[in-house]
Amino acid sequence: MKSTGDADIDKFYYGHEFVSSGLSIGRACLHLRDRLKTVGAKRHVAEGFWKRHGMLEASWLFLRDRTSPERKAPLDVHEAETASIHLNAYYLNLRGSLDNLAWALAYEFKLKDPLDEDDAKVRRWASLGGGEFRGDVKKQVCDALGSYSTRRPLVASTR
Repeated sequence: MKSTGDADIDKFYYGHEFVSSGLSIGRACLHLRDRLKTVGAKRHVAEGFWKRHGMLEASWLFLRDRTSPERKAPLDVHEAETASIHLNAYYLNLRGSLDNLAWALAYEFKLKDPLDEDDAKVRRWASLGGGEFRGDVKKQVCDALGSYSTRRPLVASTR
């Protein structure tokens, strides 16, 4: 492996973590999908998040291959335009994959009723970056942990 002298750049160009992690993410998605209870959550993990991961990988590979540190010539106009498309696609799919995970959480934990994906207000709400959404998730987690803490002494006494 050649080195550019910069560990982060070397990892991007010469590391294979992103590609090899695809198999791990795929197995994790299948495992998660099989454990989810709601159709909506399963759909957003299997058809949303997993498909977007494939598109992220394709964009990453294109960008990595076209902008190698060994390359001396600048990108031609067509390559630069295509690289710009892949860079934007990467960003949009990264955001979209996080939104797919948000929708999966929303469905699985029934965070909003009704949960209408055609409603623009609900679509804006279902974002891991959204404060209201995070607050709803936090409340759900705290409620779940609260019920666990009230059962914990009973469980401990039966060990």
